[in-house]
This record gives sequence, structure tokens and C-alpha cells, in this order.
Amino acid sequence: MGETVANAAPTWYIRGMSLLWSKNSAGVTSYLYNAHGDVVKTTGAAENDYLYDAFGNQVDEVSNQPFDWRVEVAPVVVDDNPFRYCGEYFDYETGYIYLRARYYDSSNGRFISEDPIRSGNHWYAYCGGNPIKFVDPMGLKFTPPGQDPKNPNHNDGSEDAKYGSYTPPAPTNGGNGGGGGTKPPTGGTVQPGIEVDRNGNPILPKPKTIGEKKIEAIEAKKPANVPRYWTADALTSPKFINDQSSQSDVAGTWGAKGSIKANGCGAIALYNALIAAGHKVMLKDVIQMLEGKKAPIWGGKLGTNPHKIIEVLNNYGTVEDATKDMTRRFDSVIVLYGYTYEDAKGNASLGAHYVAGISDGNGDYTFYNHYSSPYTESLSSFCQGVMNLVDTNNKPNHQIWMIIGFMG
Repeated sequence: MGETVANAAPTWYIRGMSLLWSKNSAGVTSYLYNAHGDVVKTTGAAENDYLYDAFGNQVDEVSNQPFDWRVEVAPVVVDDNPFRYCGEYFDYETGYIYLRARYYDSSNGRFISEDPIRSGNHWYAYCGGNPIKFVDPMGLKFTPPGQDPKNPNHNDGSEDAKYGSYTPPAPTNGGNGGGGGTKPPTGGTVQPGIEVDRNGNPILPKPKTIGEKKIEAIEAKKPANVPRYWTADALTSPKFINDQSSQSDVAGTWGAKGSIKANGCGAIALYNALIAAGHKVMLKDVIQMLEGKKAPIWGGKLGTNPHKIIEVLNNYGTVEDATKDMTRRFDSVIVLYGYTYEDAKGNASLGAHYVAGISDGNGDYTFYNHYSSPYTESLSSFCQGVMNLVDTNNKPNHQIWMIIGFMG
């Protein structure tokens, strides 16, 4: 996707599940995100750091006070990056955030126009007043970060969902029955497990994907008291994977366009974390789980969506953001870092890699699929070592993007 402003040279944007990098006459800029999906740092041609409060207002990192975005407007634009909170487009002229269906005003935590589809009870509220847990990329319905906002089975947190599913009472005297209000009126019934909309109409289930059908087939074969996604050959003693390239013939492709050898580090990190917690899964099971959740980015060529890894881990245990406290002990951690490099044609490019660290029980982790052999050190030491890595010009070119802490 390209963008041209006035007579300036065009800027090209490359996207996967989110914006990865942009390129213009000044060079390549990479975008780094937190677990909520906010752009927290840009590196390369434009280097900036961003800090936000819960509702998306930028906060000055020094004073910890609200940041006046107007200082970036005329006469001289200091930072022309428009992609910020939730990775969405920030409009300099108004200070609003563009969310496709409508604009969001972070200064008061409200949209500037009512919800076009009139979902829920408050048509101006942003994310139901809980922007830490939810995002609203379409300006129509809020979802957890990384979830498809067009999923028809999504629970938008409205009062209908809070009180259960509502079946209207039978019509009386020619009436049309009760409406799908917040609490069932007299004569209505609540039927657990049947989702309905605000008018009492049942919401039909979303057709299952091929990946989801594969997962169900695996699930149906497992004996009692065996972890989810079991397969028969998983009963042998599991082994951690350190050499990603050795899996090319075993695991095969990753998504429609990628391969485990070149793009499967996310699946391997997830596999290592699960078997460390005692779950008897094979790498091919993990691949099926992730593909069933549509985790491959750009057909797998750009790796794995980290939010989908978190979704799978949530099926097995507790997931937390390990960047907040690197001294806390987890069963395992999954570190996602990004780096810049020159491709074969001399063009600046962006890469990323997942590494799983398995707890040794003493506060350190053994890291797999990072160097030729596993090695043990503290999480903070590992992250510092990654950030000290340099390119061919001896310039630091690595950044930590996300650290997932897992207790299985």
C-alpha cells in the first residue's frame, strides 16, 4: 500500500496482521507494538517512542503527564508518523483517531458519532469503558486484541450478554412479543448456551474452518485424562526443538506460503512451552492449532500472529505480560524480537524471531532455537543480549517486541 502527500515522494506500507514497516526517501521505518497492539516505538529512518494512558491519550515519558500532540503540528512537524494507539491512524488536524466507521476522541474516551449499527446500550462509549481489555478497530464492535471484529459469535459485553440469552414471551392481543432488552420482561425465558441479539433473534454459529475441523478430529481421538490436542504419537517422551531447520521434512509447510524451516519459529516456541508444562503434544498438533486460528501472517511468509499464540496458551494455563517484571518466575517465556537487515538486493528489510525460554526452577531459563545449542541465563540478560546484537555496520539492529509469560 502506498501513500503520496502533495508533491512529496511516496511512502510505501507493508502490513501483515498489523503495520510492519514503511519505506520512503528517508529509508525504512519499523513499527514495534505492545501486547495491546499500540505502536510503542519506531526504529530505522524515524526513531520515536510512544506512551499512552488506558484510553489512548499520549503521555509524556518524562513528566508522565498528558502529551500535547499540537506541538507536532505546523509550522514544523516533528513526528509525522500517524500510526499510534492500537496501531490506528491518528489525525493531526483534529486529534481524533480514525477507526473506519467513525472517529474516536481519546480525550474523553468517546466516539464523536453514534454507533452506526447501534450495538449495546451506549452508542458513543469506546470499548464498553474497558479499553485495557478490548480494542475496536472498525468503530462498530469491540473485541479482545487480535480477535476478528467481524466474528458473528463475538460477545460485545452488552447488557444482553450480561443477563444471559433472552427468548421473548409469546405475543398477546396481536402484539409482537417482548424486545431483546437488558433484563427479560415477565414471560421471557433465559436459555443458557443459545445466543440471541437484542431483538431476541438467535445468532447462528459461524461455519467452522478446515483448521478447526482438524482440531476436532484430533480431539475426538484422545483418551480420557489426556491434555487437549493429544495425538497417539505424542505419548512418547517429548523433546525440545532447538534447530528449526531440522523440522523442514517433519513438519512441512507453515500456512499456504511459508515453511517451518523458514517461518515456523512461533510454532516451535509454542510447542516447547507446552511440552515444558507437561502437555503431550507434537509439533504437527501445534501447527494445526495455530492454522485453525488463522495464525499464519501473509500465508505464513511473515511468521505467526503473537495474539494467536496467546489464545492457544490460554487453553492450557495462565498467560501474563512478562515485560512488566522480568524477575518473576514462569514455567516458560516466549520472547518475540524484531530486527532490520539488508536483503540480497541491498534493500532494508525487517525480520522477526520467536524464542522459548524454559524455567530451570532457580530463576533462570534455558533458551531454545536461538543459537546452535540451548543455553541458560536470566530473562533480563537474554533480552539485553538480543538488544546488543548488531548489523554488518556494527549498529544495534534488534528490539524486543513482546515477552509472554506462561504458567501451565
